[in-house]
Amino acid sequence: MIRLYKRLGIICLFFVVYYAVFIRFDLYDFFGVRVKYFNEIENTFIVDESGNRVTKYNPYPTIKYINCLSDDKTYSVIFGDSKIDRIDVRNLARIEGNKDTKWLNLSYGGCPPEESILEFYYTTKRVKLDKVIFELDSKALNTYYNMDRLSRIVDLSGWELYKSYIFDYYNNRMALESTINYVKKKIISENGIKNEKEQQNFYNETIEADRQATDVYKMNSKDVDSLIEIAKYCKENGIKLIFFSPPINGRLYDEVPKNFEILKQADELKKKLSYYATVYDMQYISDLSYMKDEWEDAWHYGEGICRIIENNLAGKNQKYMRIYENGGIVK
Repeated sequence: MIRLYKRLGIICLFFVVYYAVFIRFDLYDFFGVRVKYFNEIENTFIVDESGNRVTKYNPYPTIKYINCLSDDKTYSVIFGDSKIDRIDVRNLARIEGNKDTKWLNLSYGGCPPEESILEFYYTTKRVKLDKVIFELDSKALNTYYNMDRLSRIVDLSGWELYKSYIFDYYNNRMALESTINYVKKKIISENGIKNEKEQQNFYNETIEADRQATDVYKMNSKDVDSLIEIAKYCKENGIKLIFFSPPINGRLYDEVPKNFEILKQADELKKKLSYYATVYDMQYISDLSYMKDEWEDAWHYGEGICRIIENNLAGKNQKYMRIYENGGIVK
């Protein structure tokens, strides 16, 4: 009997340790953001362009942030994934010098375009918008990344909400990947040049992941149509919309040649969208792509590039950025 208890204890210990790690490295900060606002939510609406998706509870933090905002103020919002979630909106607001508008960065890691699109429509139903910066990443528009986790969470009770989050395959996978990446970066940062090999291996892993996604690349036409609808909606409702393509890593494109074909497709898409809204484009090969110390891996850049992006978005300067309007490049 004692042996049975020991085995059960080991099993329980495994799950306790795993979920302790899960909570610590949870990409969406469920137990930080969600629990804080969990009991404050009464009417949370997740809607598509027809306004026909409704849910009382949702585990994704951007939805809960919006519920805590004032509906009598005007906001400017950024939508996207981890490539732009580190943009400092306080610095952006300072550079712009517009005291009347509050900036919000509602991007989060792992957010595919389909979820950003749903978030956009939800936000427009909840608060007044002055300006929207919507990430236009040609790689993320791959049907390979197509994933809508938002509209799956419908009318869940408290316990069901926790279960749907903790036992979700994608959440567990990304929490585990976040843990591994954190440890790798920690080893690299603490040992510096001594661990150049580890940094190289980390880079190689992200490049290989990009290669796999690129090999099955197909631009998501449904998401493209939705982006056009968003542009039309913004124009009709007096919202300034900017599609923004973040910088790309030069090594990524040097080592995965097929990425150049994707860039060509992306250029055509930018021209098409520019008839409906301005497109700010930093997703082409430039000196920025080869600033080795400014890239954490094949996808993510550091603070130096973030500051350049913020200056560009605020109109202070437009270095390393092309601007599309009315079907062509105007700068």
